[in-house]
Amino acid sequence: MSGRPHVSDRLSSVGNVIDEWLEDATRFTTVQGLARVEAAARARRLAAMVAVLDARQAADGPVERERWYLDNWAAVAAEVGAEANITASAASHQLLIAVALRDRLPRVAAVFADGLVSYRAVEVIVWRTAQTVDPVALAAVDAAVADALVTQAPLSDDALAMAVDAVVDALDPDAIDRTERGAKCRDVTVHYDDVAGTAYLSSTLFGHEAWALEQLVDGMAEAACPSDPR
Repeated sequence: MSGRPHVSDRLSSVGNVIDEWLEDATRFTTVQGLARVEAAARARRLAAMVAVLDARQAADGPVERERWYLDNWAAVAAEVGAEANITASAASHQLLIAVALRDRLPRVAAVFADGLVSYRAVEVIVWRTAQTVDPVALAAVDAAVADALVTQAPLSDDALAMAVDAVVDALDPDAIDRTERGAKCRDVTVHYDDVAGTAYLSSTLFGHEAWALEQLVDGMAEAACPSDPR
């Protein structure tokens, strides 16, 4: 389909970016230089994923855009997942991170694009700032975290989560209250349909718990025999 943008098209310049980093890698030790190349390339890949999503939504037109948002998301996740050799579920997770970086944390995204922070650290930051919804507070949190990333030593995942929580608590204490309220309301409910012999789940989970559950269910589904009607 000639009108459909592909991730490979969006990444045509990444090879040049990586070559430039490699040529300049004498400034670093080999591992440090390549780690920075890896992070910068990962940032550009996420940006390309968002570009594909935007193009797909724009192609639908303003009337259909919101109605088909989820279908677009699933289609883009499947497309970029295939091109990146990862599952659609993993691509969907990365797309969530990519959208959050662009729309909510542009300063952190810039640090990531420079290769100064790992993808794993970016994941932690995105999830730990998810409850900040006030634009002014979010901009302040974004700036504070981005500054810390370039001025302080790297932290473990747990230490980084605590550090980001401290920033959020100082700049947007309401976000902590929202998180605590949400945590208290977590539950899993099984709804049975005795007539059909089926059931469905409804639940409220932490984001990382929901992601782990999704991976588990996807794995179970992929392991089933193609002839299994379930």
